[in-house]
Amino acid sequence: MQKRGILLIGHGSRTGNSSDVLEKTAAIMQKKTQIPVQHCFLEFNHPDVREGLNLLTEKADTISAVPMLLSSGTHTEKTIPDLLNIKIGETKTFEKNGKKISLTYTGEPIGAEEALADILIKKANFPA
Repeated sequence: MQKRGILLIGHGSRTGNSSDVLEKTAAIMQKKTQIPVQHCFLEFNHPDVREGLNLLTEKADTISAVPMLLSSGTHTEKTIPDLLNIKIGETKTFEKNGKKISLTYTGEPIGAEEALADILIKKANFPA
């Protein structure tokens, strides 16, 4: 039986609370899906992408890597695929400690979503 998991990839920051936001979002996702969600960062914070993937392979063998970034750009189209050694939309299989791992990189950023617009309207103190 396959054990699914999500690798949630955020940017990271030298300052601010981006690590808290990503960690809390991963926890919410895990509660909603009942599958392991491991957060990781492209820069500045830990775990980095490789560390996050390594941690998740202990809990899951079918992994979807998803960027928590608003739009497509260098990170979604080059940085993340290079770090994971995978192309956007591709699924690759590798072995880790004798266990077969399947990794898919969605490459899809959050994008323009109605739910995001509702959140921003709320933050602007306007009724939705």
